[in-house]
Amino acid sequence: MTEALRICETWCDTYLQAFNARDVARITGHWHFPAMLLIRPAVFIHKNPETFQKNTIRLLDFYQAQGVANAKRRCLKAEFLTETEITLQVHDCFNDHAGKRLAEWSAAYMLKEIDQSWRAILASAEGESQAWAARGTPLPGF
Repeated sequence: MTEALRICETWCDTYLQAFNARDVARITGHWHFPAMLLIRPAVFIHKNPETFQKNTIRLLDFYQAQGVANAKRRCLKAEFLTETEITLQVHDCFNDHAGKRLAEWSAAYMLKEIDQSWRAILASAEGESQAWAARGTPLPGF
């Protein structure tokens, strides 16, 4: 396993633990601000943790309304761009309480090492937006 992939898996594991616990503060702690989210046709820039947390709460409420009980994530690819920047591709799967798959997609992130901690600064969520829209339940506000 490459060092970039090891970092990716560690970041994803702790991010998913926070997500599945609906822990907005821990989710936010995985990001550095300003942070950019790409969701066609828009680009969202969260300048501070507070705006990011509002968006996270809105998304967690949406997922709960869709019956999401847990999320799973696989790291597909991770590469260093520089010594302190990594791009990664992941595959996400959201399941209900019975384990039925509700939606799945691939996404991309850019992580940056800041104060000896890896944090996301950019995410491309177009796959997620398309997956929920195809299900007939588009992401709120997108």
